[in-house]
Amino acid sequence: MKIIQDEVKKENYNFFEFLDEKIREASKAMIERIYSEEVQDFLDRTALIVDEKGHRLVVRNGWNKERTIQTSSGNIVVKLPRVDDRKSSEKFVSKLLPPFVRKTPTVETLIAALYLAGVSSNKFQEALSSIFGKESKGFSPATIIRLTKEWTNEFQEWRKRDLTGKEYVYVWADGIYVKSRLDGAKTCLLVIIGVGIDGKKELLALEPGIRESRQSWREVLLDLKFRGLAKAPKLAICDGALGFQNAVDEIWGQMKIQRCWFHKTANILDKMPKCVQKILYFF
Repeated sequence: MKIIQDEVKKENYNFFEFLDEKIREASKAMIERIYSEEVQDFLDRTALIVDEKGHRLVVRNGWNKERTIQTSSGNIVVKLPRVDDRKSSEKFVSKLLPPFVRKTPTVETLIAALYLAGVSSNKFQEALSSIFGKESKGFSPATIIRLTKEWTNEFQEWRKRDLTGKEYVYVWADGIYVKSRLDGAKTCLLVIIGVGIDGKKELLALEPGIRESRQSWREVLLDLKFRGLAKAPKLAICDGALGFQNAVDEIWGQMKIQRCWFHKTANILDKMPKCVQKILYFF
């Protein structure tokens, strides 16, 4: 147990780094999918533009070179489809990523807005307008409905995935507040990250709830158990809130609980004058 706790102490800062990595992965997938939808929508609109022999003047033409996009969660590399529109008067210009744009502050906003707006087709246009501007016409209703269904199905499949036979040495648990609504309101997401016996981290749960609520954490842990996670981890790391600890005692039984070093440090600094905080950081 001592070895496990020492390892957790060294890697505890990776909690938010791990979440950022997952955000970058989701951003990459979403950018590529939406860009592809823009391309397909443009190809459909220009299908009747042909030459004297009936050949289309606007066609797909492989892929562009990989493109690095800066986001607040770090750089992501995307691979985007290419359009050959040289012979046409209509040119393809992406609303999501115009030519030569390398930095966008809207990626996270887009992901949040889709979920915030309820991820429903009648509110999708409102979410897109908050990103592309009020003058943007967005995508067609059919495209919106198709994307919404795909994202919803993918998330539901992930939430219901089978965990039978999985074994985790220790888990991190925390309530993360995110700006998830167009009106600026924040939502609390209950996050559990597990580390398997092979040392690999895995996002186990991501559910809305109340950070200090035993009942909220209890429902998350019961869901993990229902999906096959029968064996309790050796150690759980949390911010010290009793809601999670009480839920653990009920669902997983008595087990080792370790206070998160990040939260410990933040709490100590909050009570200390700024002139002393530098000394603490030095040590």
